[in-house]
Amino acid sequence: HSRPPTQALALRSNERYGSLVDWRGRLDPVTVRSIFDEFDTDHSGEIDKGEVQGLLLGLQLAGGGSHDVPSQDTMDYWMKEFDANYDGRITFDEFNRALGRWVDERLTSSSRAAGGGSGFG
Repeated sequence: HSRPPTQALALRSNERYGSLVDWRGRLDPVTVRSIFDEFDTDHSGEIDKGEVQGLLLGLQLAGGGSHDVPSQDTMDYWMKEFDANYDGRITFDEFNRALGRWVDERLTSSSRAAGGGSGFG
């Protein structure tokens, strides 16, 4: 099945959140926590289905333009991507792991596109 557009979740610096990854390509824990906390609007320690729409809009993962309201299919897709135990809530650990997988995929595909090697060796 096809994946929703994800190009807008940039790995580079961003005025709002800082850099999602450090110079080694690892997630920056402070940035990840601040993103999670911003979208956990009820401060429950979890992002629920109702908060996913805000998350997708804020991270511009809704597809199309940056202010498009995400479709139900898009929200369902991202819930499945982030909600590891399928309980309808995304914990910080689930969020962190899912972002880590996403970053690894982006960095791996970027490396392949650039000719594969790390430049070391």
